[in-house]
Amino acid sequence: MEKAEEAEPAAEEKAGEAEPAMEKAEEAEPAAEKKVGEAELAVKKKAGAGKGKRMYQKIVTGIFLLLCAYTDLKTHCVYRRTAVAAAAAAAAGHLAANDMGAAACLLSLLPGACCFLISLLTREQLGYGDSLVITVCGFSLGMEEVTGLLMTGFFLAALWAVGLCVFFHADRKKEIPLMPFLVAAFLLCVWIK
Repeated sequence: MEKAEEAEPAAEEKAGEAEPAMEKAEEAEPAAEKKVGEAELAVKKKAGAGKGKRMYQKIVTGIFLLLCAYTDLKTHCVYRRTAVAAAAAAAAGHLAANDMGAAACLLSLLPGACCFLISLLTREQLGYGDSLVITVCGFSLGMEEVTGLLMTGFFLAALWAVGLCVFFHADRKKEIPLMPFLVAAFLLCVWIK
């Protein structure tokens, strides 16, 4: 019985020591929640700002592709000064957003470089103007998005070519402009995302 009586004051002492610690923990909870809330808000702001900056690049690319599609349909060529202006606008957007490092920039130019090589090897079956547009789109949108754009655009162009051959008995050598298909692919990719 004595041991039980001795244990009671010791337990009360320990409980008394634990109470201030619990009060400190309760006071720290709102501060921790406030810090977590501030961190979540900062992440949301950064994500929201990134969406606006990415939207700028998509608008620049969309306008550029529309201009190129128009000139490709009318004159079967793409003007270099249009590509240079679009590249400059894309560069300004990347500088303002600070969203593309040197490695990402070089990777984004890779699809265009491959298209230039295809143009060279096939004696311009894929025109140099088309390759230039793809390079600028890669710089503006990035590697992942321009790869999806190219795959979709080439698929749509292939469907059109098959339709021309089957239904209109077009010659296999008939040239079709690529830019309208890239515009359609761009609109499809923007709509899906």
